[in-house]
Amino acid sequence: MRRRRILAAVGGSAVLGLAASARVVADAIADDSGSGSPLIDDSLRTVQALPEPGAGWERERPSPLAIDGTAAEEGTGADYVAPDGESYLVHVIVWPDADVAAERAADTYAEWDAAVAHETLTFACNGPSADDAAALLATSPALNDDAVG
Repeated sequence: MRRRRILAAVGGSAVLGLAASARVVADAIADDSGSGSPLIDDSLRTVQALPEPGAGWERERPSPLAIDGTAAEEGTGADYVAPDGESYLVHVIVWPDADVAAERAADTYAEWDAAVAHETLTFACNGPSADDAAALLATSPALNDDAVG
C-alpha cells in the first residue's frame, strides 16, 4: 500500500512537472542597455509574424518566450496597447508541424481571447476584448481575417 502511494505521488509530480514545463511563458532576459527590455533577433520568424499595430495601437518591444520543455522551435511575445489604453498580450510560436500548432492553439491557449493555428505557427492574444484580440491577430503579416475568423 505504501509503495502505491509513493508511486502515485511520484507519478503525479511528474505529470504536474510536464504540464508546468509545457507552458509557454515570457522570458525575463534583460538587454545590456539597462532598459529592461529583452533582447530578440528581429529576423526570427515569430518576430516577423507579430501583428502590425494599426492606427492608434502601440506595440512594446517583442520579447523571447521561454519554450524549454516544449516541442516549440521558437516563440515571441509582445504587449500591445489599444487606442483606448487597454493592454493585450500576443504570443507567436513555431512548432515542428501543423498538427502540434493546432493542438497548442486549442489546448494551451484555450482560455485566451483568440488563438489560431496557421501552418506551423500558433497565434494567441489575450486582452479585455475577444473581438479586438481577434482583430489584432488578423493584422499579422502571416494571417488575415479569414484565417482568424
